[in-house]
Amino acid sequence: MTAADAARALLWLADAGADELMLEAAQNRFDEGTPPPPASEKVASVALPAAGTLAERAQALAQACSSVAELEQALRDFAELGLSKSASNLCFCAGASGPAVLVVGAQPGRAEDMAGLPFADKTAALLERMLAAIQLGPDRVLMANLIPFRPPGDRKASAIEVSLCLPFMRRLITLARPRFILSLGALAAHHLAGGDEAVTRQRGKWLEFTPPGQAAIRVMTTFAPDYLLHQPQHKRLAWQDLLMLREAMDADQHA
Repeated sequence: MTAADAARALLWLADAGADELMLEAAQNRFDEGTPPPPASEKVASVALPAAGTLAERAQALAQACSSVAELEQALRDFAELGLSKSASNLCFCAGASGPAVLVVGAQPGRAEDMAGLPFADKTAALLERMLAAIQLGPDRVLMANLIPFRPPGDRKASAIEVSLCLPFMRRLITLARPRFILSLGALAAHHLAGGDEAVTRQRGKWLEFTPPGQAAIRVMTTFAPDYLLHQPQHKRLAWQDLLMLREAMDADQHA
């Protein structure tokens, strides 16, 4: 095996979650480990409905969740989605419970998968600077991914996978009740608000998503941070989008 072959093999193992050669200390595999927490500390699992198509069952499962914690647990238990079997962690949402802005990315990468967060590493650092530039701190933002698990090999999620994840994002929006949604990349705004499939044809204008029984939420699209890291010449356009969001937030506060 050449050095290049060995490097590719190691990357493949890391992507599959095998990122340890040995433990730092011996482990008794017959030990049952730490007892589970008391029932009061556990998040109740919502049962997957038995009837209907898989998409209909995903919709019913998401609707049955009454909290963000239940949504996350339902996603972990949703084996039919398939992506959870190859991913290391759930990367659904993190941040403020009553956000002014819900920031929605497309899907997690390797750094996010290892951290169990919607955004991590350089992507998270750039996103934090982008939001801070328009006075949006962590206490006013909820971060999320439309696809909550990293697809194998960082491939794009399939249309079926998107359709199964979408009900959970819609339910998250209903529960979190943000004033605005910032779509990082075109995927979220395309499926939530009917926007074009291309960021360049979505950005610079407002779209709307209306949760059941609630008022319409304005949706702004801009370039995703991981894209901007490779195409920094588009940061100027992203800044224009963020200024539009800030202007709308200021107008909303004085309405």
